[in-house]
Amino acid sequence: MPKVSVIMSTLNGSSTLRSSISSIINQSFQDWELIICNDGSKDQSEEIIKSYCKHDRRIKLLNHRRNEGLSKSLNDCIKLSIGKYIARMDDDDFSKPNRLAAQVEFLDKNTNVDWVGTNISIYDGKRVYGKREMLATPNKFDVWLGHSFVHPSIMIKSDVLKKIDGYNISSEVTRIEDYDLWCKLYSLGYVGNNLQQELLIYREDDGSFEKRDIKRRIRLFKCMKYWRKRLQISFIYFFCEYILLLKCFIPNSLIKMIHQHMYS
Repeated sequence: MPKVSVIMSTLNGSSTLRSSISSIINQSFQDWELIICNDGSKDQSEEIIKSYCKHDRRIKLLNHRRNEGLSKSLNDCIKLSIGKYIARMDDDDFSKPNRLAAQVEFLDKNTNVDWVGTNISIYDGKRVYGKREMLATPNKFDVWLGHSFVHPSIMIKSDVLKKIDGYNISSEVTRIEDYDLWCKLYSLGYVGNNLQQELLIYREDDGSFEKRDIKRRIRLFKCMKYWRKRLQISFIYFFCEYILLLKCFIPNSLIKMIHQHMYS
């Protein structure tokens, strides 16, 4: 039994997929399986994954003939996973060689913590231009504000993720699946930490900002309202939800400029 199941979903990710897979193959910690869901890709993603499967039996392909969405894809990967821990990975990011080893060591030693994320280096497709330092021990208010975890950096106890039935597949949380998951976990009494090391190279290019459109921000606004009550966040903080809505009127180009200034 591998100790870690790495789960990944890809949709037309052939341009970055090889580098992402290679970053797992090159980990110093080698007791893993990598389950990749090809979520209805129309490019060469399936062929690329199959080529890796031929040479490494730890890599497994799960095929969706049509696009099912990230939550459904990850849930299908979770069902196939057999590791004690489940690590997330995106098809356009890169894990540093000691990432899995550091996270396994932390979770083995800190049994009261249910999952662990990391700090990240930020990559714009050409160069690493900055870093993002995450809170070491986020509380429920940090989680509600969205200042808690970088989704593809996390490693979580498998039994915890399976106990809560994985990700919400509702269209109401499309592209905010991770935010909804953290809120759900904290509302049930689970807790996560962040290692204060940059162990993931996270892609934040023009395409990343384009995905943060008005529809996504409205979904996040509604989700914040929903979880404020369930996390027992005081009503006096309702204005934070409306601050988020103001971003609907800020051009993505300006938001990108602010991000690059903040994290460089």
